Amino acid sequence: MIKKGTPSDSPPRHPMSSENELACLDKEHAACQFRDERLKKRFRLLLKQFWISMGQSIPFACPDRANTKAAYRFFANDHVCEQDILSGHFEATRERFAGSNGPILILQDTTTFSYPALSLTVFHALEREEPIDRKRIEWKLIADLPVASRWEASLASALRAKDMGN
Repeated sequence: MIKKGTPSDSPPRHPMSSENELACLDKEHAACQFRDERLKKRFRLLLKQFWISMGQSIPFACPDRANTKAAYRFFANDHVCEQDILSGHFEATRERFAGSNGPILILQDTTTFSYPALSLTVFHALEREEPIDRKRIEWKLIADLPVASRWEASLASALRAKDMGN
């Protein structure tokens, strides 16, 4: 009998869709620097479980309670640090960059980042009249200028540009 709310209620697991994905996972894992080979083997198993259950929490990604407990023990281990875990990814990323002949586009989702030390001000500007041949242009400027009005913003911007030598 399965109790409601247990990991068995998770969506069905999807097998790896290609050998190429598994090869990429192995490449990421190969350069990891762990003090103990057993930790490296456990990390490989965790990577595969997390890959198959992408986006799931640890209890839902692990197939049973023993694997869930082992995952938490792995991350709590004093001999495992963030650098150990990420070293393989960093090395594989360096190789991918070195193998590229053209420009590299780096995308970053900052929606979860928090900058409590910054006081940001958002300025909106919209063209007054809509041009005949196109839509109005709307500008948004996000700045760390603590201002209350457009006049203060233009003054602060001018002073900052003067301080920077522009």
